[in-house]
Amino acid sequence: MANSKELKSLSDIFKEKVQFIIPDYQRGYSWETRQRTELWEDIANITDDRDHYTGMFTFCPNQDNENTYYIVDGQQRMTTLIILINEILKRIEYNVDDYTTVEDCRRKYLYLIPINALQTNYRYKFQYTTEDPSDIFFKIKILELNIPETQISQTLYTKNLLAAKKEFAEKLDGQSQDFLKNLFKKVTQRLLFHEYIINDESDVHVTFETMNNRGKGLSTLELLKNRLIYLTTIFPNDILDNENATFLRKTINNTWKEIYKHLGSSTTKILNDDSFLRDHWIMYFRYDHKKSFKDDLLSLYFTSKRIYTKELTPDNISDYVYSLSKSIVEWYKVNCPNETPCSEKEKIGLTKLNRVGIGSFRPLLMAAYLKNNGNIEMLLSACERFRFLVSHLTDRRSNTADSHFYNLAHTYYCSKDMDIMALVDDVNDKTDRWFNFDIFVSSCIDRYKKNSGFYSWKGTRYFLFEYERSLQMTSCDKTIKCNWDDFVRNQKEITSIEHIYPQTPTDTYWTSRFTADSDKVLVNSLGNLLLLSIGKNIQ
Repeated sequence: MANSKELKSLSDIFKEKVQFIIPDYQRGYSWETRQRTELWEDIANITDDRDHYTGMFTFCPNQDNENTYYIVDGQQRMTTLIILINEILKRIEYNVDDYTTVEDCRRKYLYLIPINALQTNYRYKFQYTTEDPSDIFFKIKILELNIPETQISQTLYTKNLLAAKKEFAEKLDGQSQDFLKNLFKKVTQRLLFHEYIINDESDVHVTFETMNNRGKGLSTLELLKNRLIYLTTIFPNDILDNENATFLRKTINNTWKEIYKHLGSSTTKILNDDSFLRDHWIMYFRYDHKKSFKDDLLSLYFTSKRIYTKELTPDNISDYVYSLSKSIVEWYKVNCPNETPCSEKEKIGLTKLNRVGIGSFRPLLMAAYLKNNGNIEMLLSACERFRFLVSHLTDRRSNTADSHFYNLAHTYYCSKDMDIMALVDDVNDKTDRWFNFDIFVSSCIDRYKKNSGFYSWKGTRYFLFEYERSLQMTSCDKTIKCNWDDFVRNQKEITSIEHIYPQTPTDTYWTSRFTADSDKVLVNSLGNLLLLSIGKNIQ
């Protein structure tokens, strides 16, 4: 393994023939406004006589293509800087300085067009793997190149790319040529980086293990991938030979490629990798509330010590990785049913359950889909019934019976003959045991004593929405009059529930009809509340 510790600028790193590629087993572009703003401010604050250390890039050579490197660390920062460079060059007229044209800079940092070649024959200095949905999106929507458009897939990652482009465009529009040229110089020459070149791909993950021990922050999913690949390098050769170790590492990388693809597939919902890992951990290993999934995976189970004591085998790793690859598909379905090819009844059931609060049922439903032995709609209905009757009507805590359902998920996943109807019966039994209508009545009385009535009931939004949908289903007019997303967005001027008879009536229409104090009880009654499809102050 070779590395260079000399600080380098982007101008140093982007040599004449070099090309950088983001490997497909890495997460897509996930930086948000906060990270981009911090980078922008760092650049803006660089004075003419100072440089600014910005971090580290770790590259691994592509053994099949000379001068081509995979970005194994620093891809978020690199992507952001390339987008910024592209936006700056679009606005500079003719020359960046006395000796360098805009086209010279495009060839150095963005892409090259071979002489007498078709316009589509670019050689990109920075790109994703061609199979990655972000690759064609980046070329057409970010670089704005005129290449044949096949099909552009929209993902969370492409949404983030477009947001970065828009933010930088807003900052650069209207700026003077001197400002743009000076900014370009700061980005390409004044930002300094450590550059590490790691010659053996397996050494990448050994390096990350060392970095982690020194406190380098990586996501749990990244840590787990690097840990698993690192472990494949320390098995004795008589237990895992080189050929099988290489195959296992490839399997791990392909699995992470699949996981990241699903985590970024939705353009409407942000899916958290820690949530997936935790739900899978609950299903795959027996749940223990005294443990955290991260500590259990990285400090107790997948450790080098367990290899030396022969408690952890290559088959253990292979089975776990295989389970992850299958589970992410079903977990995505449970969280984003309308973006998957499941049946219409399943979509309805999963959507309703996500509205009422899916909570602790995710591991259980993931296990049910993995076993796939029918009657899934009945299980979805039973889970929704539990959530509404126990959490909303009985006003019990949202984590009621979590441990039970977590352990049930593991039991069902490991069972060879347990039928899904046993899950349905179990959920219904727990609903009947925990539901108490008298508690609901008592809490309603208490809310009315506090003059809040059903307006403060946590189940009002869900109840009114489902009631509206049920009326719509029986109506000849099938036009969707309200969308659930309108009632869960936390945006200014959005009001999801409003009173028909106002809380403070002043118009004579109301004051002439409702005069007694007893009439005021109507204000927060369920029949006086309605859902608004848009904010009341939006024109």
